[in-house]
Order: sequence, then C-alpha cells, then structure tokens
Amino acid sequence: MSLVLSGRRALLSSFVLLAACSPSGLSALTAPDVEPTPVADPDPEPDVTDDTPDPTVPPDRPTPPAPDADPYAHIVQVQRTDAMFTASGSQWTLQWPGTDAIGQAVYQQVGDDYDFLVVYTDREVVDEYARAIKYDYSTGGLGDQWTGPGAPSPLDAGSAGRLDQIDLMTWTGLYAYEPDETSIVVHETTHRWAAFAEVAGGSLTDGWGGHWNVWTSTGGNSAVGYGDLVDLGTGRFRFTVSYPLSLSPLELYLAGLAPASSVTDLFRVESRSAFTPSVPEYDPSWGAESYGEDVEFSGTRVDFDIDDVIAANGPRTPAFGAAPTTFRFGFVLVCESVCTDADLDVVEAQRTAFPAAWSAATGGVSTALTDLVP
Repeated sequence: MSLVLSGRRALLSSFVLLAACSPSGLSALTAPDVEPTPVADPDPEPDVTDDTPDPTVPPDRPTPPAPDADPYAHIVQVQRTDAMFTASGSQWTLQWPGTDAIGQAVYQQVGDDYDFLVVYTDREVVDEYARAIKYDYSTGGLGDQWTGPGAPSPLDAGSAGRLDQIDLMTWTGLYAYEPDETSIVVHETTHRWAAFAEVAGGSLTDGWGGHWNVWTSTGGNSAVGYGDLVDLGTGRFRFTVSYPLSLSPLELYLAGLAPASSVTDLFRVESRSAFTPSVPEYDPSWGAESYGEDVEFSGTRVDFDIDDVIAANGPRTPAFGAAPTTFRFGFVLVCESVCTDADLDVVEAQRTAFPAAWSAATGGVSTALTDLVP
C-alpha cells in the first residue's frame, strides 16, 4: 500500500476590384506611304490574376485541424459496481478483491494489451489514497515470490496473462490541483519491482507495504522510498523527500532496466537514535514502517552491495537485456454514473504527462505507452 503524503480573433479583409476600362476615341494615325499601325482590339479580355483573399480564411495562417471527436478516446470509462466499491453518500469503500472486478469491466471494452492499468475514481475512497495491486509474481530476484494456492494471477482481473499490476490511484480530486504531476503514478508503478528485497543482517524495507525505510540508501533518489538518504559524517544521517520521484540504481536493477554492475553506494543505518524531528508526522514513533518523511538521525553505517542483494533474493530474472523496457498503460476512470469532463480532464492530463515523467524517472531507459490499442 502506498500513502500519498503530499501530496490550460476578426479578420479584416479588403477586396480589390480589378477591371479594365475599354479604350474610347482612339483613331489610327497614318502618314503618307506608311503602313498604318494596327489598333488593338478595343475590348480585350484583361490579363489579370485575381488575388482577392478568401474572406473565410486568414491570410498566411494554416487552416486549423478539426478537433478530435472524442478528447477522452484513450480513457476507459467504467461504471461502479458493488463488487468494486460500495457507496455511502459521496464516498466509496474498496471491496476485496475490488480491483479484480475493475479489471474484468475494463477487459470487456479493450483487449489484453496492457502491462499496467492505472485506475482513478470520481469519488473519494474511504481510507485509500493510492496503492499497487500486483498480479504477476513470476519475476525472480525481487524478494516477493508468491506461488501456490491463493497466489494472484492476471486471470483474476480478466487478463489472459499480460497484466502485471493495477495502479489504483483513487479519487481524481487528489490530483486536480496539479494534474500533470505524475510522481505518484511513477511510485505505484515501481511497486511492481520494489521494495521487497532484503539482505542478511538487517531490514531495508518497511516489511509490509513495499517501501524502503528512511535508514536505507539504494544508491540515490528512490521512487518507492520518496527520496534519498545521505551520510552527513560523524555518525549523522539525513533522509530528504525529493520530487519529482525517480528510480534509484537499485530500483532500476530490480526493474530489469540496469545491470547489476551499475548499483553502488548501498548502505543502511543501525543503532538509530536522536531523531529530528523526534516524532514522525504519520506514525507514533520512528520504526520499521517509517518512510517518505524528512528526518535526521544518528547511527552506525553498514555498507552492503548488489552481491548481498543477489545472495539474499536470487538473481533478477529475466536479467537486464532480456527484461522488457517498454510498457503499455491503460488509463481508467470508474464513475458512479456518467463520467464528467472535470474528472476526465484530470485523468487525461495524467495520461498525457506520464510518458515523459516515466522516461525521466528511469533516466531515459524505459518507455511508457498510454494510448489505447485500437
């Protein structure tokens, strides 16, 4: 589960009448023994090009293209059912497994062409902000293997096998203030691969929600940790939230987007004390579940490397070079009845902004496609 912490003239034309006046009173002048000069046809057709502008088209400006018949053609619109969310007044409550029902409704309209479904709602969802619901646990080396009876499957959500994950973003109102800021979509998408990996001797994660805790450095700014941990020296450390979110070297490796050799500067802090602030904003105390908040603290640095990650979790399979780098996202809006333009505008802004944000977050090594497949 992932907690969202923070958190768009008159044309003046003149017409020129071009006309030829017929010559009048002209006579042929002759001189003795001189052939008369031929007189021109008194009523010739004027050799005039009509440059009069078309009053309906501005000069030197191209005719604008016709507007798209449906500006929301790349958003799947789904009506709420009780299998997805139950409704009470203006609020909904997520049912479990409600995302299965959402996926099934989506695949009634589109083909099985999507690695991720990014789902928004037109109502506030009680006790939910944004979370990732993974359906494919076949990737090796992530530390999250789940097999056997009860293990999720793309089939549960109506996919024949391609679906990796549903990013449940919930209420559009959470994004309306800055609809083209898609760091939370980056964050939820990265949950497909992180943070579940641990190493021997100490915890790196919050242990249940898939986040690096504030005393873990994964080699740089982290998408699922919300920031970066730096060593200040003299046993003091600082974790700083950093937006826009980007994938750290360890996260890129786990996503299959970078080789193991690119992962450096990993460490965790043990024997932690003297936290500033002394109490986190979202928890009663600094503990294993602490992530995504600015804090300084004291402790002992313990370095580890990618070999330690591989030893504890196995090698990443498929490995870098064989793993996919291009992913297709289907953007979805679940509505109580008819989806409004206001909600659709938010989802469309998120959809069109996300490919650039994902490319930047991955250092340009991965591509996100967000158009619906015809």
